[in-house]
Amino acid sequence: MADPDEVRAVTDTWLVAWNAGDTATLESLVAEDVVLLQPDGPVLEGRDAVLDMIA
Repeated sequence: MADPDEVRAVTDTWLVAWNAGDTATLESLVAEDVVLLQPDGPVLEGRDAVLDMIA
């Protein structure tokens, strides 16, 4: 199970990068086998799908 402090740290890093438009940091956080569940959008499967959304 993931350490809650590590999860918070990654989440904080993601939010700061997202708000700053820092795509390099966002890309560094996305795994090859990612599945992104969006509350108001499609499910994105795979690194390429998520990176396309970020770009």
